[in-house]
Amino acid sequence: MKKVLLVILLATVMFYYFYLNYFDQNSLRNKIEFERGYNITDQSQKIEVCFNFLPSWLPKKNEKVKELHQNIYNEHNTIIAIEHVSLTPDGLAKVTVAIKPTYLYKSGEFITDYIIIKKQHGISHQYLNLEPIIFDRTGNQLNNAGHYIGKLYIEHPKFKKVAPSSHFEFFIECRYFENNDPLLVKFSGLNLINYKKN
Repeated sequence: MKKVLLVILLATVMFYYFYLNYFDQNSLRNKIEFERGYNITDQSQKIEVCFNFLPSWLPKKNEKVKELHQNIYNEHNTIIAIEHVSLTPDGLAKVTVAIKPTYLYKSGEFITDYIIIKKQHGISHQYLNLEPIIFDRTGNQLNNAGHYIGKLYIEHPKFKKVAPSSHFEFFIECRYFENNDPLLVKFSGLNLINYKKN
C-alpha cells in the first residue's frame, strides 16, 4: 500500500512539473519575457488590426454593459477580442479589448500592446499608444471619432497590488451610429514578438 501511495505521489509531482514547464501559460510567458531559457529574437511594431464595429454591439438603453467576447483578430498565436462595451453619460461607447496570446514551449510568436525593454536587472514594458482610426461605410475617415484610453489595470490577487492586465480600452462616439451603419476601426503598430528556446 505504501508503494502504491509513493508511486501516486511521484506521478503527481512529475505531472505538476511537466505542466508548469510545458503547458502553464503564465509560467511560459514569464520565462519567455525574462529570457529564462528563451531568447527574444525580434520585436516589430507592424501588426495592424481592422474590424467592423457593428451597431448591434452597443448596449441597449436599459443595459449598462453589453458582454460580447467577440473575436476580431486571430493570427500569430494571438486572439484579440472585444470583451464588452459600456455607454457613458456624454454619448460615448467605452470598448474593452482583450489580447490573448498562446505561448508555445519551443519557439513561436505572439502579439502584445507593449514593447519588452531589457534592463540590467530585469525587464520593463513600454506600453503602446493605440489610437484608433475610424472610417464610415464609404471609407471616409472620421476625425476624432475614437480615442485611446489606455491599459486596464486590475488588482493582482496574489500580491494585492494594482498591475496592468491584458486589456486596453478606447472610446467611440455613438453619434456616428445614428444611421445604423457599421464603422471600420483600425489599430496600427501592435508589437509582434518572436522567441525561441535555448
